[in-house]
Order: sequence, then C-alpha cells, then structure tokens
Amino acid sequence: ISQDYQDPLDFSTGGIGNIRVHNTAPIKMAMLFYVHRLYRYAHDSFDYSKTNQYLTLQMKVFLKKLVCFPTRISRCDFARLTAPEHGCVLNFPDVVHMTMICFQAQRVAKLIWVTRALNDMNAKA
Repeated sequence: ISQDYQDPLDFSTGGIGNIRVHNTAPIKMAMLFYVHRLYRYAHDSFDYSKTNQYLTLQMKVFLKKLVCFPTRISRCDFARLTAPEHGCVLNFPDVVHMTMICFQAQRVAKLIWVTRALNDMNAKA
C-alpha cells in the first residue's frame, strides 16, 4: 500500500501543462490533503489556507466530484480543467495524474476510517 500511495506523489513531468516548474510537490500535497479533508481527516502540519493558492476552483470541483460523485464526471468537467480561459492549464496527462493522486488519497482516507472504527470497537469491547 505504501508504494502504491507514494508512486503518484513521486511522479513528475517537471511542470503543469505547458508551464515548467521546479517543484510540483506543493500542488500534489494540496490535492492529497484536500481529498483527505473531504473525508474529515485534517493534517495539523498543513496550512489549509494555501489550498486556494495551489488549486483552482475547477480543480477542487473536479476532485470533489471525483471523490463524492464519480459517476457524474463528464467531458465538460475535463474541458473545464484543460481550458485556459478557466484559469487551468492542465493537459491530459496532468488530469490522469491528478486522478491517480485523488484515488490514492481516497484509499488512504478510507483505511484511516476503518482503522479508527476497529479501534473504537475494540475499546468498547
């Protein structure tokens, strides 16, 4: 599980869309922590006010839709992420990478909830 979780975070193309950046880790961590936050799991070490700095509204809507309502994802959602007029400059590999990070974050959040539930159950027994 650890390696499956780490692979999408380690992968980098050296940029976002056509823009070359030195480090994409802050954006990846913002995505990861945003998804965890949707599951009401907050990280004390992360400043959530930076989420708006790293993720556009279209990215957050896509991530939330992907986590909460995956069957409602449409071509329009993809078009919003790749359209420069919406403030996003993502290309197809970026959206796939974002989806991989989202699903791994979702997986870990669910494992945390199951572990907490089992601990609570053992504590009551």
